This record gives sequence, structure tokens and C-alpha cells, in this order.
Amino acid sequence: MKQQHGGALHEELDHDAYTYAMQLVSFSVLPMTLRVAVEVGLLNLISASGSHLSAEEITARLETSNSLASPIIERILRLLCSYSILTFSSSTDAQGRSIVRYGHTHIIMNKVMESYPGFHDVDVVVDIGGGLGSTLKMIVERYPHIKGINFDLPHVISQAAHIPGVEHVGGDMFDAIPSGDLILMKLVSGSSSDAFGAPRIPSLDRDVDPIGDFLARWIMFPSPERAREVESSL
Repeated sequence: MKQQHGGALHEELDHDAYTYAMQLVSFSVLPMTLRVAVEVGLLNLISASGSHLSAEEITARLETSNSLASPIIERILRLLCSYSILTFSSSTDAQGRSIVRYGHTHIIMNKVMESYPGFHDVDVVVDIGGGLGSTLKMIVERYPHIKGINFDLPHVISQAAHIPGVEHVGGDMFDAIPSGDLILMKLVSGSSSDAFGAPRIPSLDRDVDPIGDFLARWIMFPSPERAREVESSL
């Protein structure tokens, strides 16, 4: 009995070691796949469409001559769905074929809109680095009284499709930004930041009123007191 128990334990340890080894081997798969999706423009195409797209529809918009592009893109999108980076829906066409279409998830922004009550009290929302405007599209659809200003670099804005209630504006946030009641900043990176990670952008101090600036940082960054509390617990 002891030998059987020892054998079972050894087998379990082997299985755990194998599982861990496979995790290490495949650790780079998601970031590398996500990088390809971003560089090829798959996520931008889905965002710009405003709806779900199949791999074939995305391939057609890429205007590639690679005959293997569609199945490769399908595998990329399925992997991103498995990590909940994208969503999917299935349907059947006239020939009885199963068609899978892929779309964006909006988990973070949905949570922001559920948790933050201030959208009821503002008229103009500026999204700095808003890309193709998908975030503002969600906001103005839920709050039709809001005018959205999607602000990003000119070459990004040139690819943005028309969105009712949203104005696309090209520029550089380090030079000047459009004025608004609420400023959104997502995933801002760079060396110009204060001790708590909030970006120090001269145009914000110059062009934005104190209330708008405060709301943007309150949404995206912890208060100094909370940051110190977290730091002291590490």
C-alpha cells in the first residue's frame, strides 16, 4: 500500500512538473500574438467597424494577397478570445456554414461607466489618445447629451470612421489639447510622471480647468493617500 501511495505521489509530482514546464514554454504565446494583432491592425479594424467581423471579412479589409491569411487570422482571433481580449458570436450562413465573428470586449470601460456618476453632469468629454474613438462611442451611446472629442495623433485620426456625437481631432498632447469638462487618459506611459504615476503633461496644466484635470486623474490614478497606503503594505 505504501508503495502504491508513493507511486501515486510521484506521478502527481511528475504531472505538476509537466504542467509547469508547458506553462513556461507557452508563456510568450499571448504577448507575441497580441503584438501581431496590433501591428497588423486587426484590433483597429474590428474597432473601426463598430460590429463583429469574421476572419474572412477582416482579411478582405487588409487587402493582402496571402492565401493563408484568413486561417492564420482565425487562429489569432480565437486565441485572443480564449483570454477574453475579444468576444465572439456564431451564426450560420445560407449554405449552412458556421460563421464566427469577433468583436471587442469593453470590461474596463463598462465598469468605469457603472462606477463613475460624473458623466451625468458633463457636456464635453475629451479622450486623450482615444485611437479610433471606441471608448467615446460607448460613452455617447449611453449618455447622448455628451459631446465627445476623440484626440490622438493625426495619422491615427485619419483612419477613424464617423461616429455620431464624436468629433475627431488630431494633434500632440504635449503641445495642446482640446478643452472639455472631463478628460480621459488611458494607459499613459512615459518618463514625465509624478511619484504616483500620474503623467505630468504641460498642456494639461495650461489648457484644462482644475475640475476637468481632477476628474481625469481621479478616474485613472489612485489618490496620494491610497498610493502611500499600498506602498507601505509592500
